[in-house]
Amino acid sequence: MLRLNRNITDELNYEVPDEMDINDLYELYQQAKPIADDDFTIDVQNNIYVFLPMTEDRAYLKKEEVNFDSENYVDFLRKMQELYQYQPSYATHAFTDIKSFSGKSVLLNTFTNLLEGSPSGMFEETDTATKPILLKSTDGKIPFWRSGEDFSMSSGCKDKALAWEFIKFCIGQKQFEFEDANSDSYYRNFFTYGSMLNKENTRQLVAYQLENDDDTAEKWEAYNEKVSAKAFRDLQLDSILTEIRNECMEQKITPEECAKLFSKEQSFMLMSRSCP
Repeated sequence: MLRLNRNITDELNYEVPDEMDINDLYELYQQAKPIADDDFTIDVQNNIYVFLPMTEDRAYLKKEEVNFDSENYVDFLRKMQELYQYQPSYATHAFTDIKSFSGKSVLLNTFTNLLEGSPSGMFEETDTATKPILLKSTDGKIPFWRSGEDFSMSSGCKDKALAWEFIKFCIGQKQFEFEDANSDSYYRNFFTYGSMLNKENTRQLVAYQLENDDDTAEKWEAYNEKVSAKAFRDLQLDSILTEIRNECMEQKITPEECAKLFSKEQSFMLMSRSCP
């Protein structure tokens, strides 16, 4: 999912589509270069990208049918190198500064969008960005935004049960007792560190969702332990993938080398899954 800067699209009289692939984005980038500043950082007026996360590679390392060595994926990486040349930090995350929005509003809007299937996305409050655009796959095998293998921040989730699981997952990830529940940072940090709701608030919300049966708390704690263990393993893998991706975006390694390193990690993962 990405948003484009309205200053750029308006200047170009560009009709914003519902979907783009990397070739569409690359072509738009070439058109925008003459009117855009060289400083492509977040919140700069002429930044062409407002919200553009990288592909979630970890999810696809688990799938044997995904071929990271494919020319389509190598071409994607090659074009991303150029798109990211002004701001290497985009290689990890290009997340709009959430401080410019109300923390409580963003939290509630996100959950509402998940459950109602709203196409508006998380940051509808902004008047500098276009509508959300799906960055689609060029080969049908590695999408660059996913509805969720387990959980995802995608808005408009079609699977309502999955949406609730995602919400509960976020709420249970971090339980910092010392946070002030009335402050914006209590909600704003939700997107950086996970939920700041304390344990009692977490139990009350889960009890409400699960009709307050007698063993709700025990079920939730067991579930949260399982999720936390998976999150830790995924965090380790993400660290490896991020390092590889950043080296590629900073042009320290070639797209071909990056793709081969991803394939190597994929082989390790598939091998470990097949071992007893």
